[in-house]
Amino acid sequence: MKVLFINHVDYANLCYNLSKSLRSIGVQSESLTLKPHQFGYTEQSTRVSQSQMMEAIKNAECVIIGHSFAKFVDWIPKSKRVFVIHTGTRYRQDSENLNAIFDKVVERTFTDSPEFMELGAKLVTYVATAIDTEKIQQKKNTGWRIKFAHYPSNPEVKGTSKIVRMMSQLDADLETSNKRLHHEENLRRMSKCDVYIEMFATEQNGKIYGNAGVTAWEAAAMGKPVITNFLHDYVYRKAYGELPFFIANSEIEFNLKVENLNALDRVDYKLLSDFVRNTIVERHSLEATGRYLLQYLQ
Repeated sequence: MKVLFINHVDYANLCYNLSKSLRSIGVQSESLTLKPHQFGYTEQSTRVSQSQMMEAIKNAECVIIGHSFAKFVDWIPKSKRVFVIHTGTRYRQDSENLNAIFDKVVERTFTDSPEFMELGAKLVTYVATAIDTEKIQQKKNTGWRIKFAHYPSNPEVKGTSKIVRMMSQLDADLETSNKRLHHEENLRRMSKCDVYIEMFATEQNGKIYGNAGVTAWEAAAMGKPVITNFLHDYVYRKAYGELPFFIANSEIEFNLKVENLNALDRVDYKLLSDFVRNTIVERHSLEATGRYLLQYLQ
């Protein structure tokens, strides 16, 4: 089977990592993009021209359109098996129109956003992001006071102002910065904390939001307990089991989770860190994600 992921821009390296997950279990797979990613990933989808992408589509057996990019529908011959991955703002704000376009041509829809499971896409299937757990290793800290951190890719989208306000009212150490770094630099920055606060935003421009982004999985792969929204936790539980995150969908929940984590001694923190790391490896490593995704492509 030859699987091809095609992207206009591969946001958060999602399609590249899914493609890599398939390769890790022996499936021939490639991810292409028309534009490079602004986060400067050391590994990312191969940048090609339109003509090069169309030629690759001809040679693929299975084409997966990344990030709800509707223009690609016209590039794919009707004889091809076609799937789409709906992600982010584009689909959140225009799901009805995009469903009308894609549902006519795709076999199945994938999404990494649990809130999209209820928006009517054809055979919508949840798949969490793939994490290279060989590359992202567990980071163990030795300080005596729990250090919290929050480094948003987009402060408005991630609810940064609310997070800063709530943390200022608690006896806890928070480091935060809105400075956008390249991916490797951001991972190093995250590795220095004990607990990562990923987001606190249940809506985006009047549309339901409130579910963890890729950074949450990356932080958890380092063994960091993660505080985040997850309004649709039942979607994750049905697919994978209990969430490895500390869910805070209200200010009361947020305060409680911060206080409980802040009170951990180093022994209990290490046990929790090991649990979080092991859960990501077992469920969301490249190999685990490749096996999970392949069952829907065969």
